[in-house]
Amino acid sequence: MTWGILGHMRRRTAPAAGLLVGLLLALGVVAAPAAQAHDELVSVDPADGSTVTAVPDHVTLTFEDPAVALGTVIEVKGPDGSVVSTGDAELVDNTVSQAIGGDLPAGAYTVAWRVTSQDGHAVSGTFGFTAEAGALPVPSETPTTGSGVSESASPSATASDAPVAAPSSSASSSASASASSSDSSEGDSGGGSPALLVVGAGLLVGIMFGLLGWMRARRRRASTPGGAQRP
Repeated sequence: MTWGILGHMRRRTAPAAGLLVGLLLALGVVAAPAAQAHDELVSVDPADGSTVTAVPDHVTLTFEDPAVALGTVIEVKGPDGSVVSTGDAELVDNTVSQAIGGDLPAGAYTVAWRVTSQDGHAVSGTFGFTAEAGALPVPSETPTTGSGVSESASPSATASDAPVAAPSSSASSSASASASSSDSSEGDSGGGSPALLVVGAGLLVGIMFGLLGWMRARRRRASTPGGAQRP
Protein backbone atom coordinates (compact mmCIF):
# COMPACT_ATOMS: atom_id res chain seq x y z
CA MET A 1 0.00 0.00 0.00
CA THR A 2 2.73 2.45 1.01
CA TRP A 3 4.90 1.61 -1.97
CA GLY A 4 1.98 2.16 -4.28
CA ILE A 5 1.33 5.64 -2.91
CA LEU A 6 5.00 6.61 -3.21
CA GLY A 7 5.18 5.35 -6.78
CA HIS A 8 2.06 7.30 -7.68
CA MET A 9 3.57 10.53 -6.21
CA ARG A 10 6.83 10.01 -8.10
CA ARG A 11 4.97 9.61 -11.36
CA ARG A 12 3.07 12.85 -10.76
CA THR A 13 6.12 14.98 -9.66
CA ALA A 14 8.52 13.69 -12.32
CA PRO A 15 7.14 15.94 -15.13
CA ALA A 16 7.24 19.02 -12.87
CA ALA A 17 10.86 18.37 -11.87
CA GLY A 18 11.83 17.90 -15.50
CA LEU A 19 10.17 21.16 -16.43
CA LEU A 20 12.02 22.99 -13.63
CA VAL A 21 15.38 21.61 -14.73
CA GLY A 22 14.69 22.61 -18.33
CA LEU A 23 13.88 26.18 -17.27
CA LEU A 24 17.08 26.44 -15.25
CA LEU A 25 19.16 25.21 -18.17
CA ALA A 26 17.49 27.70 -20.53
CA LEU A 27 18.20 30.57 -18.17
CA GLY A 28 21.81 29.49 -17.89
CA VAL A 29 22.22 29.38 -21.66
CA VAL A 30 20.71 32.85 -22.06
CA ALA A 31 22.64 34.42 -19.16
CA ALA A 32 26.04 33.02 -20.11
CA PRO A 33 26.53 35.11 -23.30
CA ALA A 34 25.37 38.25 -21.47
CA ALA A 35 27.95 37.73 -18.73
CA GLN A 36 30.71 37.10 -21.28
CA ALA A 37 29.75 40.01 -23.62
CA HIS A 38 33.02 41.94 -23.18
CA ASP A 39 33.88 44.87 -25.45
CA GLU A 40 35.75 43.82 -28.58
CA LEU A 41 38.31 45.78 -30.58
CA VAL A 42 37.17 46.60 -34.12
CA SER A 43 40.11 48.54 -35.58
CA VAL A 44 43.21 50.58 -34.72
CA ASP A 45 44.76 53.63 -36.39
CA PRO A 46 47.54 53.35 -37.50
CA ALA A 47 46.79 49.76 -38.46
CA ASP A 48 48.70 46.97 -36.80
CA GLY A 49 51.93 46.24 -38.70
CA SER A 50 51.50 49.19 -41.07
CA THR A 51 54.16 51.69 -42.18
CA VAL A 52 53.36 55.40 -42.06
CA THR A 53 55.28 58.27 -43.60
CA ALA A 54 55.62 60.17 -40.30
CA VAL A 55 54.87 59.61 -36.64
CA PRO A 56 51.22 60.55 -35.98
CA ASP A 57 50.28 62.85 -33.11
CA HIS A 58 47.86 60.25 -31.68
CA VAL A 59 46.65 56.67 -31.98
CA THR A 60 42.97 55.65 -32.04
CA LEU A 61 41.26 52.41 -31.05
CA THR A 62 37.67 51.67 -32.15
CA PHE A 63 35.51 49.21 -30.18
CA GLU A 64 32.07 47.69 -30.66
CA ASP A 65 30.67 49.56 -27.66
CA PRO A 66 31.71 52.69 -25.74
CA ALA A 67 34.37 52.04 -23.13
CA VAL A 68 34.65 53.25 -19.52
CA ALA A 69 37.31 55.83 -18.60
CA LEU A 70 38.07 54.19 -15.25
CA GLY A 71 40.94 51.75 -15.76
CA THR A 72 41.45 52.64 -19.45
CA VAL A 73 45.15 53.13 -20.25
CA ILE A 74 47.07 53.34 -23.55
CA GLU A 75 50.89 53.40 -23.54
CA VAL A 76 52.93 54.15 -26.65
CA LYS A 77 56.67 53.45 -26.75
CA GLY A 78 59.19 54.70 -29.30
CA PRO A 79 62.00 52.85 -31.06
CA ASP A 80 64.32 53.30 -28.06
CA GLY A 81 61.71 51.95 -25.61
CA SER A 82 60.88 55.33 -24.07
CA VAL A 83 57.24 56.22 -23.41
CA VAL A 84 56.01 58.88 -25.85
CA SER A 85 52.31 58.87 -24.92
CA THR A 86 51.25 62.05 -23.12
CA GLY A 87 48.19 62.77 -20.99
CA ASP A 88 45.18 60.56 -20.40
CA ALA A 89 43.25 58.59 -22.97
CA GLU A 90 40.31 60.43 -24.55
CA LEU A 91 37.04 58.54 -24.95
CA VAL A 92 34.57 59.69 -27.61
CA ASP A 93 31.60 57.43 -28.40
CA ASN A 94 33.11 54.02 -29.13
CA THR A 95 36.66 55.30 -29.82
CA VAL A 96 39.60 55.69 -27.46
CA SER A 97 42.47 58.01 -28.51
CA GLN A 98 45.89 58.62 -26.99
CA ALA A 99 48.08 61.65 -27.74
CA ILE A 100 51.77 61.23 -28.68
CA GLY A 101 54.41 63.88 -28.02
CA GLY A 102 58.05 64.57 -27.30
CA ASP A 103 61.03 63.39 -29.32
CA LEU A 104 59.58 61.12 -32.01
CA PRO A 105 62.30 59.56 -34.19
CA ALA A 106 61.71 57.28 -37.14
CA GLY A 107 61.38 53.58 -36.38
CA ALA A 108 59.06 51.00 -34.85
CA TYR A 109 56.44 52.00 -32.28
CA THR A 110 54.51 49.68 -29.99
CA VAL A 111 51.13 50.36 -28.39
CA ALA A 112 49.94 48.49 -25.30
CA TRP A 113 46.32 49.14 -24.32
CA ARG A 114 43.84 48.14 -21.65
CA VAL A 115 40.22 49.26 -21.85
CA THR A 116 37.38 48.76 -19.38
CA SER A 117 34.15 47.44 -20.90
CA GLN A 118 30.67 48.54 -19.93
CA ASP A 119 30.22 45.36 -17.88
CA GLY A 120 33.29 46.26 -15.80
CA HIS A 121 35.65 43.70 -17.32
CA ALA A 122 38.97 44.86 -18.77
CA VAL A 123 40.16 43.88 -22.24
CA SER A 124 43.74 44.43 -23.37
CA GLY A 125 46.08 43.93 -26.27
CA THR A 126 49.06 45.30 -28.23
CA PHE A 127 49.77 46.45 -31.76
CA GLY A 128 52.57 48.26 -33.56
CA PHE A 129 53.46 50.41 -36.56
CA THR A 130 56.60 51.80 -38.21
CA ALA A 131 57.29 55.45 -39.06
CA GLU A 132 59.55 56.25 -42.02
CA ALA A 133 60.26 59.78 -40.74
CA GLY A 134 60.34 61.25 -37.26
CA ALA A 135 58.63 64.32 -35.89
CA LEU A 136 60.23 67.17 -33.95
CA PRO A 137 58.71 68.11 -30.59
CA VAL A 138 56.44 71.16 -30.75
CA PRO A 139 57.56 73.85 -28.25
CA SER A 140 54.87 74.95 -25.84
CA GLU A 141 55.77 78.65 -26.11
CA THR A 142 58.34 80.73 -27.99
CA PRO A 143 60.98 82.19 -25.63
CA THR A 144 62.08 85.77 -26.06
CA THR A 145 65.63 85.95 -27.41
CA GLY A 146 68.24 88.42 -26.27
CA SER A 147 68.57 89.86 -29.78
CA GLY A 148 64.86 90.65 -29.84
CA VAL A 149 65.17 92.51 -26.56
CA SER A 150 68.17 94.50 -27.73
CA GLU A 151 66.44 95.36 -31.01
CA SER A 152 63.30 96.52 -29.26
CA ALA A 153 65.36 98.57 -26.83
CA SER A 154 67.52 100.14 -29.55
CA PRO A 155 65.04 102.91 -30.53
CA SER A 156 64.91 104.21 -26.97
CA ALA A 157 68.69 104.14 -26.74
CA THR A 158 68.94 106.07 -30.02
CA ALA A 159 66.48 108.63 -28.77
CA SER A 160 68.44 109.13 -25.56
CA ASP A 161 71.71 109.50 -27.46
CA ALA A 162 70.32 112.34 -29.61
CA PRO A 163 71.93 115.74 -28.69
CA VAL A 164 69.77 118.19 -26.80
CA ALA A 165 69.64 121.68 -28.35
CA ALA A 166 71.18 124.40 -26.14
CA PRO A 167 68.80 127.21 -25.12
CA SER A 168 69.23 130.47 -27.07
CA SER A 169 70.67 133.58 -25.45
CA SER A 170 67.44 135.51 -25.94
CA ALA A 171 65.42 132.82 -24.19
CA SER A 172 67.88 132.73 -21.28
CA SER A 173 67.91 136.53 -20.97
CA SER A 174 64.10 136.72 -21.02
CA ALA A 175 63.91 133.96 -18.43
CA SER A 176 66.41 135.78 -16.18
CA ALA A 177 64.54 139.07 -16.65
CA SER A 178 61.22 137.49 -15.73
CA ALA A 179 62.81 135.85 -12.70
CA SER A 180 64.33 139.16 -11.53
CA SER A 181 61.05 141.03 -12.03
CA SER A 182 59.14 138.39 -10.09
CA ASP A 183 61.71 138.59 -7.29
CA SER A 184 61.46 142.40 -7.14
CA SER A 185 57.67 142.29 -7.08
CA GLU A 186 57.75 139.78 -4.28
CA GLY A 187 60.20 142.00 -2.35
CA ASP A 188 57.99 145.09 -2.82
CA SER A 189 54.88 143.30 -1.75
CA GLY A 190 56.69 141.85 1.23
CA GLY A 191 58.04 145.29 2.26
CA GLY A 192 54.72 147.17 1.80
CA SER A 193 52.51 144.78 3.68
CA PRO A 194 53.78 145.75 7.24
CA ALA A 195 53.17 149.48 6.54
CA LEU A 196 49.62 148.76 5.47
CA LEU A 197 49.05 146.81 8.66
CA VAL A 198 50.33 149.71 10.82
CA VAL A 199 48.10 152.24 9.04
CA GLY A 200 45.08 150.01 9.38
CA ALA A 201 45.74 149.47 13.09
CA GLY A 202 46.06 153.24 13.65
CA LEU A 203 42.73 153.87 11.91
CA LEU A 204 41.01 151.28 14.05
CA VAL A 205 42.44 152.80 17.25
CA GLY A 206 41.33 156.32 16.20
CA ILE A 207 37.80 155.12 15.43
CA MET A 208 37.59 153.39 18.78
CA PHE A 209 38.74 156.53 20.69
CA GLY A 210 36.26 158.67 18.74
CA LEU A 211 33.39 156.33 19.64
CA LEU A 212 34.38 156.37 23.30
CA GLY A 213 34.47 160.19 23.36
CA TRP A 214 31.11 160.48 21.69
CA MET A 215 29.55 158.06 24.16
CA ARG A 216 30.99 159.97 27.17
CA ALA A 217 29.71 163.27 25.85
CA ARG A 218 26.26 161.81 25.36
CA ARG A 219 26.16 160.51 28.93
CA ARG A 220 27.14 163.94 30.25
CA ARG A 221 24.30 165.66 28.37
CA ALA A 222 21.85 163.09 29.71
CA SER A 223 22.98 163.73 33.34
CA THR A 224 22.70 167.59 33.15
CA PRO A 225 19.16 168.98 34.11
CA GLY A 226 17.28 170.41 31.18
CA GLY A 227 19.85 169.08 28.86
CA ALA A 228 21.93 172.27 29.34
CA GLN A 229 25.56 171.95 28.95
CA ARG A 230 27.96 172.81 31.74
CA PRO A 231 29.94 176.16 31.39
